[in-house]
This record gives sequence, C-alpha cells and structure tokens, in this order.
Amino acid sequence: MYSQQRHIGRAFGLSVLTGALVGTALLTLPAVDRSSLSELWALPVIIVAYSLFALPFVALGLAVFGLPATALLKSKSDEWWVGAIAALWGGLSGKLMLWLMGSYNIAADSVVDIGSIYGLATGLAWWSFYRRQFGTAAFG
Repeated sequence: MYSQQRHIGRAFGLSVLTGALVGTALLTLPAVDRSSLSELWALPVIIVAYSLFALPFVALGLAVFGLPATALLKSKSDEWWVGAIAALWGGLSGKLMLWLMGSYNIAADSVVDIGSIYGLATGLAWWSFYRRQFGTAAFG
C-alpha cells in the first residue's frame, strides 16, 4: 500500500512539474522577440520562474479534476485513447480552474487559453507518468 502511494505521489509530482514547465514554454516561446537574440539567455530563467508560479495551480487542477478521472479510467489506462481523453479533459479542466478562480470570461476568451494549455500538458504528463509507474506503458 505504501509503495503504491509513493508511486502515485511520484507520478503526481512529475506530472505537475512537467505540466507547469511545458505549459509555460508553450505560452512563452511564441512571444519571444527573435530580433534580440542576445537576450535569449534569459528565456530559461523566465520559463522556470513562471513555472514555479504556476505549480500550485497546476497541482490543484490535477488533484481536483485529474485524480477523480483517473479513478474512473484506471482499468483502461494502458489504452491509447485514454491519452486523448486525458488531453481533452486536461484542457477543459484548465478552463474550469480559470473559471473557479474568477478569471475566465466564456464570452471573451478563446478555445485555447492559458488554462487549457497548462491543463493539456498536465493531463498528458499525468497519463504518461501514471501508466509508467504501474508498468502499463505499452501503447494500445
């Protein structure tokens, strides 16, 4: 029992870290000013700093939305289509997190926003790490 909790905790931590870093990178890289290549050294610092800020929100989203979904789909976690569901559910969960925090306007915001990007990255990371912790990493 303790070993299983430790494996879930490891998968959770890695997923939150990966989701925050990948989400921040996906949001930051398109905004990079390519005319000032001399300042690219700051890009990793910016990504890490914003990722640290995003960590608690990503963790809360995974805990509130991802863990219950995992319980529903646990027996099918090695199926490829669960990864697609994880990505979609993660994106929707990110939007829900923004709404719960009061910073989402359904009329003004687009389909892809900050919440959906962090959620998608975290959902895919959780699906991948959770499967690997329990030895079900074979695709389909």
